[in-house]
Amino acid sequence: LANATPELRNQVSKASAKYLESRFMNGAYMFCDDEGVIEQGAKGIHSLTKKTKLNPDQQMPIASATKTMTTAAIMKLRERGQLNIQDSVAKHLNAQSGVWKDGKVPAWAEEVTLHNLLTHRSGIPEYFMATELDVTKPYDQLAKDIANFAANRGLQAEPSHYYHYCNTNFVLLGLIIEKVSGTKLDDFYRKELFEPLGMKNTRMST
Repeated sequence: LANATPELRNQVSKASAKYLESRFMNGAYMFCDDEGVIEQGAKGIHSLTKKTKLNPDQQMPIASATKTMTTAAIMKLRERGQLNIQDSVAKHLNAQSGVWKDGKVPAWAEEVTLHNLLTHRSGIPEYFMATELDVTKPYDQLAKDIANFAANRGLQAEPSHYYHYCNTNFVLLGLIIEKVSGTKLDDFYRKELFEPLGMKNTRMST
């Protein structure tokens, strides 16, 4: 634990209690200084169906926070000269990639670049809430289903034309990471990000 003074611990405890009493929160929290943890806790529930209480050590899905990890992975491959962010999607997910149904690469894959995907300026349609997915499938098959959902739709805007937050972009980037690195995405995250950073309790759900 941090070597914080009793006064500081008391101030942090009062401030956190006041915040939790007056505001809605469903999550875990931690206050630290250079020496370590001063206070930690959690408020809310972990499961909507079981109404199980959330605890500070509860593993939680981090959802769109994975986009920063995907971006870091792309930048690692760029630093190694394995890709360029101005590459088109089709350069890495070609007809032989095993991603596209019947090997048919969508026309937009020749236009959309990795930079477009990273900056949410691809014009590719959003899959979330727009298509039904079989969540019992493994991640790699789900990712292909999402890619082919986008393949069957035209662009909603010209690449680079305007900003539109789109989860489909990062599913495609994940597929590109796997193709370029020759490594499953969960293994790439673990070896390249989690293990070097000492993140022993973080994993990708597959």
